[in-house]
Amino acid sequence: MIGYAGGQPIRAVWSRLQIGDHKTCGYIDDVTPELAAAVLPTYSGKGVGTQLLQAYLAIAKDRFPAVTLNVRAGNPAIRLYQRVGFVVKEAIVNRVGTTLS
Repeated sequence: MIGYAGGQPIRAVWSRLQIGDHKTCGYIDDVTPELAAAVLPTYSGKGVGTQLLQAYLAIAKDRFPAVTLNVRAGNPAIRLYQRVGFVVKEAIVNRVGTTLS
């Protein structure tokens, strides 16, 4: 899903199933997708990310048993993810040494 303002893309959200050798540290199972989202910095804090995630999750709830994501510890987007229903399960260290929640 992509969101536009003035004909320009300003936000996007997508997910992918992690199957076979393409698993990341957020892997749960072969039917739970990992979410990725982005908002242009000038639109951050204006509600566009919340709207986009809510729209994605409304569609995803009928297609998937759950959705997972990874976010770096300290990323202010953690508050957004928690507001739309995500829960921190554990903090992990990825392959380059960054702590993820």
